[in-house]
Amino acid sequence: MKTMRILWAAAALLMASCTPKLPFDRPYGHNNGGNNGENNGDNAKPGMTIQNPHMGHEWVDLGLSVYWSTCNLGAKSPEQYGDYYAWGEIKPQADAKYEWDSYEWYYIEGDALKKYNLNSKYGNVDNKAILDDDDDASHVQWEGSWYMPTTEEIIELINNCKWNKKCYSGVVGYEGVSKKNGRSIFIPCNGAIADGKLQNEDYPTFWSCELDNSGQDDDSLYGFCFMYGKYESGGAGYTRYCGLAIRPVIPLNLNTKAGRSYTARRPVTISSEGVGKVAVDGGSRPSAI
Repeated sequence: MKTMRILWAAAALLMASCTPKLPFDRPYGHNNGGNNGENNGDNAKPGMTIQNPHMGHEWVDLGLSVYWSTCNLGAKSPEQYGDYYAWGEIKPQADAKYEWDSYEWYYIEGDALKKYNLNSKYGNVDNKAILDDDDDASHVQWEGSWYMPTTEEIIELINNCKWNKKCYSGVVGYEGVSKKNGRSIFIPCNGAIADGKLQNEDYPTFWSCELDNSGQDDDSLYGFCFMYGKYESGGAGYTRYCGLAIRPVIPLNLNTKAGRSYTARRPVTISSEGVGKVAVDGGSRPSAI
């Protein structure tokens, strides 16, 4: 019995040290989690091999088609949540509402989408499914060759890493160890903000630069995102007014101009099976949308 009590006490201590630090004691979770980037010694730092910074921001080579930032946009270390962004917005919402009425690309009077629309049901169709550079928060804020990852690049990351739930500096997240070269990336379980409330906080999320591509009529309402652990594929379509993190990437040739087509990318093989959709039906959801 004494041995059992010792084991239970050790398990309780481990769970306490891995309790995620949620962002709602701050307006929008800026630089949240951990001890301002310092490892408190209760967990080992992910086995990253940090490369020389690009425009002041570190990245890791996982042997994939792009280099991945070591932390989220707005964070200073891997375990910090960083800022939350609605899909296609370049700044966090200061009031953290993240609802249709506060979304930049929603036209309230017309109950329609202003931009990035594939279906006439939701307003004028512009057939734009990929963010312009001016609407890409990674590129606008970090400049240089940084940009938000594509759907293919996210699925490539998911498929080519071995993922395990980890606790780093008191923050729960997922560590992905590359099957290509053994280097790793850590993504905190930051969840998402919708209609002023944090949801899905057990899962790490970050946006792609593309609309969801599941081939359904309502794809224009969703941005594709990384959401490991909830769906088989590790990716999902998320209602685009919601606040998610952003994990920037850069091309293999750092001198390449930021954009969506790079000759320097390694070949990508993807499978989109098992992709889910996160529909948010808050009180602010417009009738037509």
